[in-house]
Amino acid sequence: MKLIMAFVKPYRLDHVREAMEAVGVDSFSFTEARGIGHHKGERDIYRGVEYAPSFVPMMQIIVMVRAEMAQDLISAIVKAAKSDEPGSGKVMAFDLSDVVDISSGTIGPDAIRHREGVHS
Repeated sequence: MKLIMAFVKPYRLDHVREAMEAVGVDSFSFTEARGIGHHKGERDIYRGVEYAPSFVPMMQIIVMVRAEMAQDLISAIVKAAKSDEPGSGKVMAFDLSDVVDISSGTIGPDAIRHREGVHS
């Protein structure tokens, strides 16, 4: 099992969600995040307004998948999140030793469920 964490530009979130759904992942968590990358101090555009950010707005996506699906998901996220601008984001994968579905009590890979009964 893998935990995939991605940081993407806010305006790419819908594209990333569609790409994730295309590979069978329809449930994930996301939060607003801010960070500083190696391109700090450069001008950026957010919601049509140009500014020199001290902290760049990003969306943090977290999703659990079965190990065999991780590379397809990572590739989908990278393709959907890529922009022509610096600082498009990052994707990371971590090994998960345990997952427990609180509602059902299911433990392990079967606790990770996605659309149409597909276990990812």
